[in-house]
Amino acid sequence: MEMVKAYLAFGSNLGNKIKYIKAAYALLERSECIYITKKSGFYFSKAYGGEDLNDFVNSVAEIETTLKPVELLSYVKNIEKILGRKKLSLKDMKTGKLILIYVFTEMKMFQKKI
Repeated sequence: MEMVKAYLAFGSNLGNKIKYIKAAYALLERSECIYITKKSGFYFSKAYGGEDLNDFVNSVAEIETTLKPVELLSYVKNIEKILGRKKLSLKDMKTGKLILIYVFTEMKMFQKKI
């Protein structure tokens, strides 16, 4: 199957933020279908949506994968679940473990909205 390039952006605003992102990288590296080709450093940014929200640590990875977009999304969502992500409102983002992973890609096979 053809390898395609995709980009994953990571953000964490609770607990040991860098530890969560490193754990997400480690889980990605376990996959036989995902290869990390580049990783950025860690960047610190202010949270948007309220003064009482914790600041974020962010990082981006360039990957190559044989997964279809829906499969990649499912894999990433599973990593979020393993790392304890909880769906919280902006008001509640101060509690519980949280890691946000967004998928940005220009995969040729991506033909419908996920």
